[in-house]
Amino acid sequence: MQDKQERANSPDKLQGVEKGRILVVDDQEAIRRLLFMALREQGFAVKAVASGEEALEAIEALRPDLVFLDWKMPGMGGNEVLGRLRVSNYAGRVVIMTAYPEVCGATPPAKPALPQYLVKPFDLRDLFEVVGQSGVSPQVA
Repeated sequence: MQDKQERANSPDKLQGVEKGRILVVDDQEAIRRLLFMALREQGFAVKAVASGEEALEAIEALRPDLVFLDWKMPGMGGNEVLGRLRVSNYAGRVVIMTAYPEVCGATPPAKPALPQYLVKPFDLRDLFEVVGQSGVSPQVA
């Protein structure tokens, strides 16, 4: 019984299926878990993955409405993921998460071509503000 509950609460599983699909991409497990739990608690369908490669697979399969994308990750980083999403005409919104905004060119004032970004560490209120601005709504039970 406990195994089923642990699997259901795993940030690697998509919770919910329709409206309000959010993908969290970060190589740091603590950040993935925190965002997964906070967003799920608000009623969103959430999946969390640890790499750029996994992100592209999840985006292809799930077509999330909103992606929180870490900029610096081992292997395929946020820059490459973002480039591939632009080529694929992904229609969802991408928000970059970074501790190094100057590295991704996201220093204020941000260039219009750049997606929105959150500078780590950020407050969950900032996260929810970005979600609210995105127009993505929680799941209706």
